[in-house]
Amino acid sequence: MRNVALAVALLAGCTRALPIDGGDGGAGGGCAAHKDAATCAADARCIALGCPQCDGTQSFIGCYDKNGPLPGIGCPGLACASCHALDEPSCRAAASRGCVTGTCCGSFTGCFDPGEPPPACAADCANICAGLDEATCGAQPGCRVDRCPGCGPGSTYFAGCSDSGGPPSPCVTPFCPAMPCDQLTAADACAARSDCHEVFQPGACGCAGCCCTIFARCADGGKADCKGPAFCNSAPPDCGDPACGGMYAVAYANSCYEGCVLASACAP
Repeated sequence: MRNVALAVALLAGCTRALPIDGGDGGAGGGCAAHKDAATCAADARCIALGCPQCDGTQSFIGCYDKNGPLPGIGCPGLACASCHALDEPSCRAAASRGCVTGTCCGSFTGCFDPGEPPPACAADCANICAGLDEATCGAQPGCRVDRCPGCGPGSTYFAGCSDSGGPPSPCVTPFCPAMPCDQLTAADACAARSDCHEVFQPGACGCAGCCCTIFARCADGGKADCKGPAFCNSAPPDCGDPACGGMYAVAYANSCYEGCVLASACAP
């Protein structure tokens, strides 16, 4: 009669647990007392038997003693909808019924049925992005465009193409041509350049004995021409204010007056 009951349960769809004792003779205390797979699996003496389902899980038929005779189970064939025709969003949404999303190097390769292993990737993902130009890299799924600081403020340059999950391409200090002296707008930046010198102009002073000069621009040349002469009709700048203690001198350029410069910047 026990075998007849088991056969009836299997024909009913492999979902009913049979009230079979686990074989230890204990009324209600053997493996058969476990009514679900979780509690059965938690009992070291027992094993849960069931049939595969469409979502990749296994139904629970009954809990049996590992050391006792196990019943033969004939699971019915499954008529599950295949995952193969699904696109990537649909495949991910169907994960609840066991569909597996296959990817290679970040790209979708197909949707696979529960328990079906996705095919091995033929490409070496570590090298698929290496060597791509910037435009191709930006359009390639799974690749990342790496950029590094360039010469100008806020400028960058293309450093390479890397796998989106890998380390960035190394940055190399670019060769940056020196900015022309006349484009430097700060006195300290001009003074820091050995090929430039500062040019000042006298400023208005509100008190007696006040040395007041204003940074006017940055000029080419590490040293200024303080000897001249000038052949132009312009008046020379007033760089000899006694209050400045000889700190400034008249500089010449292009046969005329350049402006005031630090006396220490005058060429020998």
